[in-house]
Amino acid sequence: MTERPTPAKPSPARMREINDTIRYAMWSVFAIETRLGEADRAAYAAEIDELIADLAGQDVVVRGLYDVSGLRADADLMIWWHAPDSTALQAAYQRFLRTGLGQHLKPVWSQLALHRPAEFNKSHIPAFLAGEDPGAYVCVYPFVRSYEWYLLPDDE
Repeated sequence: MTERPTPAKPSPARMREINDTIRYAMWSVFAIETRLGEADRAAYAAEIDELIADLAGQDVVVRGLYDVSGLRADADLMIWWHAPDSTALQAAYQRFLRTGLGQHLKPVWSQLALHRPAEFNKSHIPAFLAGEDPGAYVCVYPFVRSYEWYLLPDDE
């Protein structure tokens, strides 16, 4: 197993800057609806590379494209992207679907999120906002707060 270096923790000033920044994240999951021809794969990859570069110029960051085949029975590809504006993410999603690759895919699931500082730990900064390199895998845990959670005193 490859060891990943532990990234440096952002400075307090950088943490404040990140927490004061509005950033939307979106995870979009797709299934292959029609098989890709072997001859087309290089052209599709080049088109996606061009799209990612163009989106980066608009401050839409593609954090990663992940193979999720076998992890979900109904899905093959997940894209993780983030931007300062939710409409930019919607536009990126629509552009992706118009690509050669996108025309072979069927949307399965998509989720939009907004980064807000954690009330219980403002020093908790998501890796994607702290400038850490993406990993080969994504680990997501559900954090669902009950109504009672919001009523807890701060010291709890």
